Amino acid sequence: ARLNANCDWYGDEMVIRSSGADGRIKVSENLIVIEVNLGLLLSPMKSTIEREISRQLDTRVGTGKGGM
Repeated sequence: ARLNANCDWYGDEMVIRSSGADGRIKVSENLIVIEVNLGLLLSPMKSTIEREISRQLDTRVGTGKGGM
């Protein structure tokens, strides 16, 4: 499922706001940092959301070392 979110870019950082979560994606030449704050209703799905974010990153930008 997709969140109906508002996304705004500020330089190399995207700020994401939705009714169920908010966060930031910071992009640099060699690094992508993702911070997500889940609301009460999405908190039980934390591990599922982390796995999906990792899967999407691997698909779109390649597999890297490290975890969330």
